[in-house]
Amino acid sequence: MCRAQTDMAGAEGAVDGQAMGLGALLLLPLLFPAAGGFQLQVRTAPSYQAVLGAGARLQCLFDVREPVALSALRVTWYLWDERIAHYAEGKGHAQPGASLEETALETGNATLVLARVTLADEGLYKCVVGYGVQQQEAQSTLHVHGEDQRGTPISLGGP
Repeated sequence: MCRAQTDMAGAEGAVDGQAMGLGALLLLPLLFPAAGGFQLQVRTAPSYQAVLGAGARLQCLFDVREPVALSALRVTWYLWDERIAHYAEGKGHAQPGASLEETALETGNATLVLARVTLADEGLYKCVVGYGVQQQEAQSTLHVHGEDQRGTPISLGGP
């Protein structure tokens, strides 16, 4: 093979390699939703108030700037470091008295629902949302107010 043919073969190989690299880049957004140039955003209120014995809703909103692919979505709620509720691969799990509204996940809403608030529910909550290769979190504090069984007012935290 003469030098011109060798140079041409090398150039064709480089072009093939570049085309293959470009093809892989074009597939990234399909394989990993939300990898295509924007930042996953997660937000919640800094604090919530709840009445002892009543229900509470801790809102966690996320934006993926496209229809939510539930197969790529992961949501985990923590109270301090303890996992309270989790959603991944189309399935949700939660501790007794806690739940995620799974139908709302498609609209970017990962609200944690507490059926009956106890004093043990007060504290720092963290909503962690993963989508494709990205992960973000937001924190919120739940303050519990009310009366104990003897009618004594309870206000553990907050205003």
